[in-house]
Amino acid sequence: MGAEMRQVVLKIAFDGGAYHGFQLQPGAVTVQQRLEEAASRLFSKERVVMHGCSRTDAGVSAREFYCTFAVETALSPAKIKLALLALLPEDITVYDCYFTEAGFHPRFAAQSKRYSYTIRNTPSRDPFLGRYQYSYYRKLDEKRMDAAAQLFVGRHDFRGFMSAGSSVLDTVREVYECTVRREGDLLRMEIEADGFLYNMVRIIAGTLVYVSEGKIALSDLPGIIASGRRELAGPTLPGRGLCLERVNLAPHRCDRGEERCLEEEQNRRG
Repeated sequence: MGAEMRQVVLKIAFDGGAYHGFQLQPGAVTVQQRLEEAASRLFSKERVVMHGCSRTDAGVSAREFYCTFAVETALSPAKIKLALLALLPEDITVYDCYFTEAGFHPRFAAQSKRYSYTIRNTPSRDPFLGRYQYSYYRKLDEKRMDAAAQLFVGRHDFRGFMSAGSSVLDTVREVYECTVRREGDLLRMEIEADGFLYNMVRIIAGTLVYVSEGKIALSDLPGIIASGRRELAGPTLPGRGLCLERVNLAPHRCDRGEERCLEEEQNRRG
């Protein structure tokens, strides 16, 4: 069979410790850059353009992430996967590869995303896993933090939990689940929502730390969420504790042109 234009979808995972996030940035090494370099070498093109299911910040990892690109090829998905694995650095892997309909974009197809934030709550840091954890030396109350986490569940305007610099206009999101549990020396927050604002998970995590410390009263948290005032919430914790755990995709085709779809999605979810 000869070469045909194909819409390729990759299911990947990456250790974000060496990267300035997924999306291309001038003067910085990103996951998208490494994927595009590998695909461009494979298909002998000047540049293959990747589109991801989400932006990520510097140092953030992903256990499940989807990206897509269009290319003319006669290779099967299995051969594309094996070839990319050989070309990619060891901190990026490809779990699956398949073809889909033209116009598919994983960012538009993401119905929900699930993140975790991990805090190492001991007087010393871990020299082996420190790049995946935020070390916090004072004792944290996971039960109090979990009670506070439940207050984020539901449909809210989260503009007070968004860092400056975002151009997103619609700041309403629905959080399906938000929990905190202790696993030995580690505290793990998990949150799933239909979308997230810029630094939203890291700010929620910082707010829960403030609740544990008594800097924010549990009874005041609903009012802080409703106020939309960033200065009332907690700090933005470092990116290294954050991991994108899962992305729930639904088939979606953008028939209005990619630029229009990107604009609409940016205004809606970020």
